[in-house]
Amino acid sequence: MKAAERNGLRPVVLVLMAYYLPGYKAGGPIRTIRNLVGGLGDEFDFRVFTSDHDFAQPAPYSGVRINDWNAIEGAQVFYADAASRRPRRLAATIRDVNPDIVYLNSFFSPQFSITPLILRRLGMIPGSTPWILAPRGEFSCGAIALKAFKKRSYMAAARAVGLHNGVLWQASSPHEAADIEREFGVPAKSILVAPNLTAPVDRDLLLPVSSRDPVRLSVCFLARVCAMKNLAFVIEVLTRCRCPVDLHVYGPVEDEQYAESCRKLVPATGSPLTVSWHGEVPHEQVRTVLAEHDVFFLPTLGENFGHGIFEALAAGVPVLLSDRTPWRDLDAAGVGWVRPLDDHRPFVEAIESLAAMSPDARLTMRQRAHAYAAKVADSSASRDANRRLFLDALAKSRAG
Repeated sequence: MKAAERNGLRPVVLVLMAYYLPGYKAGGPIRTIRNLVGGLGDEFDFRVFTSDHDFAQPAPYSGVRINDWNAIEGAQVFYADAASRRPRRLAATIRDVNPDIVYLNSFFSPQFSITPLILRRLGMIPGSTPWILAPRGEFSCGAIALKAFKKRSYMAAARAVGLHNGVLWQASSPHEAADIEREFGVPAKSILVAPNLTAPVDRDLLLPVSSRDPVRLSVCFLARVCAMKNLAFVIEVLTRCRCPVDLHVYGPVEDEQYAESCRKLVPATGSPLTVSWHGEVPHEQVRTVLAEHDVFFLPTLGENFGHGIFEALAAGVPVLLSDRTPWRDLDAAGVGWVRPLDDHRPFVEAIESLAAMSPDARLTMRQRAHAYAAKVADSSASRDANRRLFLDALAKSRAG
């Protein structure tokens, strides 16, 4: 008997993911599930199985019960230590929850995707439960290119043994659906597009801009410092700009070697560019921090959504992006710029055009950005699509 049948209430969705609240260093996936719980928690009973620590932090969280269930912002969350994440203990936990749906939030995560699928393949977890897998941008061209041999070797082995047979796939955009179909050969009928839900935006509240030097343009990069997020490209673009620019880098250093190579790109003297490194920003401070800058610059190699992009717009900050995100209409909306990564010059031109704007023109652009984000947040289409994702998984399970 399934969990929903036992309790007579909402269908139980067991979410497996490496990091969750109160963590924040792992970025977008945490916000994705937090927003999903907030948007659909009245219809589905979300149980989150996750690590007992934040990304790149050896110490466990304080203030929560480890190896036990905790009520966290509308979900039940199990913070598992290393022993509880081992295969047999993980299988026992999944059997004990007996969920109506198992929801994976990575394709390549060893403990939170690969191991559970192997347990399923070995029959250690009941096979009748529907499984949904959201790769969270891992099949974008830029993501696949990083450690490509290792990734493609696993993909070939997984296909050979049918590890993902019967799994329903979630894409956050048609662009990501095409990536999944291209890279892993998933048939289109097995992929459902359900955009990531966003945090609410107060239409009447535009965060105030802190006082700063009106001559120097303040550019914000807020993301994990790693090759995927392409901070080196940001610095290369800004060193080519003729206008005075202050770059502020926020986010955890995921790759110290890459971070050091970025630091070496900053001219020592004689440049109108300055760079400041600020470290991580807790979720609740992100919009306030972003609002202090003139533009959010993220030339990412690939995003399935890009929560930082949305948060910047919600804070009333125009964005400058690569063409490898779902946010493709920013130029037409007058809230930012989308440019291909094969040339630095279009990015330089965007920065210099913003620097040349009058204060009134910049304020108007900020107001448009805020209104754009509010419209995205208010749309019911994304919530309906996520609801359909889970209901379709349940319907296929019952039909099978």
